[in-house]
Amino acid sequence: MSPSVATIVAKKKRRRILFVSVVVIIISWISLVRTQCGREPQMDDGPFLAQGEVVAEEAIKALGDKGSIVILTMEMGGSVADTTKLQLDSFLKTLKKRSTISVRAHEHFQPPPYVDSDIAPPVQGVTGEFLLQLIQKHPDARAIVSFAGSPILKDEQIRALGEGTPKIIVASNATGSPRDALKRLFDANLVLFAVTHRTTAPPAGKPKTSRDVFDRFYQIVTPETAGELSASS
Repeated sequence: MSPSVATIVAKKKRRRILFVSVVVIIISWISLVRTQCGREPQMDDGPFLAQGEVVAEEAIKALGDKGSIVILTMEMGGSVADTTKLQLDSFLKTLKKRSTISVRAHEHFQPPPYVDSDIAPPVQGVTGEFLLQLIQKHPDARAIVSFAGSPILKDEQIRALGEGTPKIIVASNATGSPRDALKRLFDANLVLFAVTHRTTAPPAGKPKTSRDVFDRFYQIVTPETAGELSASS
């Protein structure tokens, strides 16, 4: 017995529905793959924003909420790193909101182009020559807040600095500089405080404040605790 017209129509309808469903699934899958492949990894801004805020709070305390500062950043390829921008933006907002300290200037250090040479090793951070020029340019600043790591000073450069020299606050990336650069600055009593990556276990519990977020990733090193640098480096 041949199938009825209604049965044939129903079968064709089910086939069309199945075909359309498969096509929709394939198109959705392709769209999802393209979206995931084309999406840039999302960076967690929280630690960097917390870092800038805490540095501002500590700077206000260390300077007694007085005077002016010079901000120092590093430019690579003509621009400042996105993470530094986050730290700096948070720092400036906190400073403006909670302090009367003024920003005298924002200076940029630009490392020379990399040269593969045993005679001229690559520059690993802000050079002593640049820092001395910065101090001569802004002798009345209370502090230089470096978002470019620890300046690298030689012994003779350190000896050339007088008593009224602006103090240094190493706001970020201290571990990006040579190991002994920060300790040498602390030994010469040139640093108010520095931010380094945490070397001990972070506090337990879920972070609730910016300080909590900061404490999970970083720590504040002061002249009183600088002796721990050699052990943790």
